[in-house]
Amino acid sequence: MARLGRPLFTESMEAWTYGPVVPTVYAEYAQYGRTLIKAPAEDANQLTEDERSFVAAIWSDYKRFSAQKLVSMTHGEPPWKKARKGLAHDAPSRNIVHRSDMTAHFLKQVPADLECGADIVDERVLPHPDAVQSKRSARRRKTG
Repeated sequence: MARLGRPLFTESMEAWTYGPVVPTVYAEYAQYGRTLIKAPAEDANQLTEDERSFVAAIWSDYKRFSAQKLVSMTHGEPPWKKARKGLAHDAPSRNIVHRSDMTAHFLKQVPADLECGADIVDERVLPHPDAVQSKRSARRRKTG
């Protein structure tokens, strides 16, 4: 939303125990469990070239992370925290992670002079997760 100026899908995300989930996507792919998904969804062909490039860039940056690392990363983000506010960490939830909260959060990561729909995502738009973690660690060391 923040990068392309529009959502890639219409369904809502829910704040499930281990991360944000689109229930219809979960239902489609749950049968695979932890195994490789052999064929992409037919809907993938409905994406524009900009959208496919964006998804490919996100996949390139995040595919190396374990499930537990991704859980940790999403649980530290404000939209997740807001949707889960008041719940125990292991409590089931169907609370919505609101688009407005996600947009506000991710807009902070997009430079003001970058137009939506411009070139493929780069490190100016979505900093590499390790870089974000390194900055946080450095701040902790300085204050700790």
